[in-house]
Amino acid sequence: MDNYKNLSKFYSRIFFSRIFIIGLNFLTTAFLINNLGDTDYGIYITLFSVINWVFILDLGVGKGMRNLLTELIEKNNFTKAKKLISTTFFVTTLISIIFFISYFTINNFIDFAYFFNLKSNLNFDATLSVFICVIILKLIFGNLDQILYSFQLSYVTVYITFVTALLFYLSIFFVIFFDFNLNFFHVSIYYFCSVLISYSIFFFWFFLKNKNLTPSLNNIEFDLIKFLFDSGIKIFIIQILFFLMLSLDRFIILKFFDGDTVTNYDIVYRVMTLLLFPFSVIAQPLWSSYAAAKANNNYEWINKIINRLYLFSLFIIVGILLLSFTFNFITDIWLGKVYKIELSLKLLIGFLLFNVMWSTIHSDILYGISAYKFMFISILIGLVLKILVLIILVYTNNLSLNTIVISSIVGYFLFSSIAPFYIKEKIKFLYEKIHSN
Repeated sequence: MDNYKNLSKFYSRIFFSRIFIIGLNFLTTAFLINNLGDTDYGIYITLFSVINWVFILDLGVGKGMRNLLTELIEKNNFTKAKKLISTTFFVTTLISIIFFISYFTINNFIDFAYFFNLKSNLNFDATLSVFICVIILKLIFGNLDQILYSFQLSYVTVYITFVTALLFYLSIFFVIFFDFNLNFFHVSIYYFCSVLISYSIFFFWFFLKNKNLTPSLNNIEFDLIKFLFDSGIKIFIIQILFFLMLSLDRFIILKFFDGDTVTNYDIVYRVMTLLLFPFSVIAQPLWSSYAAAKANNNYEWINKIINRLYLFSLFIIVGILLLSFTFNFITDIWLGKVYKIELSLKLLIGFLLFNVMWSTIHSDILYGISAYKFMFISILIGLVLKILVLIILVYTNNLSLNTIVISSIVGYFLFSSIAPFYIKEKIKFLYEKIHSN
């Protein structure tokens, strides 16, 4: 019952796995930039970002399962847990089929390469199609991540990411080593295979160990579909708003600038994400731990974790300054050359990622206690503000990398500034409600 509290036993596993993942991602990025070139890499990484859509295209079904599954596990109700898992896999598979058909139907009528001011490019279209297939894989297999979180096995999800990153790196390494031709279509194929192999390994590993939970058609319970969509659609709407807040930036840059500019943005972004490494280790199991704490009415524990996260966030501010002033040194070692990027852009992206971390601290709590309304309203207003700022920038010819990043910071500001006070009052209310009974 208290397994959700024992976070420290997971952190060493998550920490070392994350270090290897970051190292592999940096090595892979260096290989791709040096072999594809700045322009093609910029196009590739923009397309790669569509994979983030997997977190929203299942209509929140997988994450809608997560809180209820955590509660069922806390109560040792594995019979209903199996029904919930089976129903979730059925629904996400059905959504994947619909999405697959819809995409290839739309693709016959829309020239996506032309939309991004690119000349007709077969590699672009083919690469986009492969990434759509990756999304479909992760839509279905991504349910495994949510199940592992519910079982407080968050470190296993990091292993999945590590194996994917390792397979992807090795495939790129051997292609370059043997001097084979490399373009971003080939790279997308290697990534697809890496995702497929990694998830397949861990899928069979988990369900061979937990045969009583193996999904089956006989255990689909249609009454649960309503719950999954009722809970999931709220998560879906919120996550699509968060997604658009940040992930639109690369598409805007590619649309109004070029692939080289996307590469400059992505390099700064990747260096600054080093700030989020320690936070990603800490935050990995927290959503499900909050859900388990709620199931056990342990709001004191949630407050204790919040206070520790606030203290930790102070160190991130120092990290922003450190990485901004050592950026050239890092890129020279990493990529073998120094990019002429303004200090202001480095500081702005660092501050943006601080906002992302700060928002994640609070959104994880709200997801864990199933409090969605405030998130929806505040992030919707923020997204509208971001879009208004971008429209003004375009029509006044003031659009630049700096101002695009500023628009995202403006978008996050409302949620980031109000969320701490809202959560404090929400937890106080839930605590008093429990003790009044």
